[in-house]
Amino acid sequence: MRLIRVAAPALIGALFLLMAVQATATGIGQYGESFVHAFRGGLLPAALGIALLLSALAIARRSRAGYLLGFVVASVMVLAGLVVFALEIPFIGKGGISGAVAIPLMTLSVVWCLLWVAYGWSFRRSRATFAATSTSIDRRVGIVLAALALFSAGAYVSLGAIESDAVANQSIDQARAAALVADTSFKVDVVDVRVGTPSGTGTGQPVEHLTLDVSISSATSYLLSTGPLLCLTDVATYQDPAFKPDVYCWGTPDPDTALLTAFGGGPITADGTRVRLELDRGGALCPFEAGAWNAELRLAPQLGATPGGGVGPIPETYTVTTLFEVASGTVVPPETARASCIEASVSP
Repeated sequence: MRLIRVAAPALIGALFLLMAVQATATGIGQYGESFVHAFRGGLLPAALGIALLLSALAIARRSRAGYLLGFVVASVMVLAGLVVFALEIPFIGKGGISGAVAIPLMTLSVVWCLLWVAYGWSFRRSRATFAATSTSIDRRVGIVLAALALFSAGAYVSLGAIESDAVANQSIDQARAAALVADTSFKVDVVDVRVGTPSGTGTGQPVEHLTLDVSISSATSYLLSTGPLLCLTDVATYQDPAFKPDVYCWGTPDPDTALLTAFGGGPITADGTRVRLELDRGGALCPFEAGAWNAELRLAPQLGATPGGGVGPIPETYTVTTLFEVASGTVVPPETARASCIEASVSP
C-alpha cells in the first residue's frame, strides 16, 4: 500500500508534465501558435505535475507534510471526478453519440472517486507511520510549493498581459497589411496564347499554353513574410461560390514558384517587379477557354512580430485581383462565354 501511496500522485504528475510538453510542442509545431501562447497553455498542467511529484516525494519521506499532502491530493482528485460527472449529466438527455459517451464517462468518474476516497482513507489508517511533528523537510517542501504557486500564477498573468498586447498590436499590423495590399498595383499582360483541339462535339478549345507578363508594384515598399501566391482562372469559375483557389487554379509549372524566385527576399517597391511566366495547362482540372480571365494574387506583408516566433501569430494573407483578356491575333474568344467548370468537374 505504501508503494501505491507514492506511485499514484507521481504517475499522474508525470502524465501532467507529458501533457504540458506535448501541448506546447503541438501548439508551436502544428498550429503555428506563438511561443508565448503555447507556453502559457502548458504552464498550468506543468505546475500541477511538479506539485504532484513533490507531494509524492514528501509522502515517500513519511513527513508530516507528506501526510497532509496525501489528503490534499485525494481531495483534489475526488473533486475532479465529481466535476467530470456533473459536466456529463446534461448530455444524457440529448441522446446520440454525446449521450452514449456520457454514460461510460460518468461510470469512470464514479470509479475514479471511489479509488481516491480509498487512497485518502489509507492515509488515515497509516497515520502512525508518518512524522507527528513538522521537520526541516516540511519547511523545504512548503517553500518550494509556495514558490511554484507564486511563479505559476505570476507567469500566467504576465504572459496573458504580453499576449493581450501582442493581439492589439497584431490588429494594428493587420490593418496596415490590408491597406498595403489594397494599394498594390497588379497587372497581367498576355504575350502569347495557344489553344488545343476540342475534346468533343460542341466543346470549345481549351487554353494549353500562356506566356504572361506579371507586374507588381506599390507606392509604399514592404517585405513579404511568405512568397506571393498566384491563381489564374476564367472569370466564371472565379465568381462561382464553390470556387477554391487551391483546387481550380490553372498553370504548370506552379506560378507561385516563378514569382517567389523573382522576388526572393526583396521588397515590393514603387519601381515594381516584372516577371514573365511560361505556363502550360498540365494537370489543371478545368479546360478554360480564351476570353475573360481573373488573376488572384495573395500577399502576406511582413509587419510586427517575426513569422512563427515571438508573440504574434503567423501573418495573414491578403488578396488583390485583376482581370485580363486571353486572346491574340490567331486566338479569338468564343462569342458566348462558358459557364463555371466547377459543377462539371465534381463527381456526382
